[in-house]
Amino acid sequence: MLAQAGHKAQRRFLEELQHWHDEMVMHQRFVQRFGPAACSDDCPHAAGRRLWREARELLGPAADGLTFLRNCAGDPPPATPARAACATPA
Repeated sequence: MLAQAGHKAQRRFLEELQHWHDEMVMHQRFVQRFGPAACSDDCPHAAGRRLWREARELLGPAADGLTFLRNCAGDPPPATPARAACATPA
C-alpha cells in the first residue's frame, strides 16, 4: 500500500512538473521581452522552489538530472547569472 501511495505521489509530482515547465517557459519569454521587473513574487520561480524540494525528497540524487528545474528553482535576484541561465528558453 505504501508503494502504491509513493507511486501516486510521483505521478502527481510529474504532472505538476510538466505543467510548471510550460508556465516557466512562457514566463521566461515574458521576462526576456519586458525585463527582470516582470518577474514577480507569484511567478513560476516560487512554484519551482517548492517543486525542487519535492524532487529531492521523491527522487533523491536523481533529482540532479532535472537541470531546468534546478536552475530555475534558485532564489537569487533576477539579474544574477543563475536566473540568466534559467531565462534561456528550453
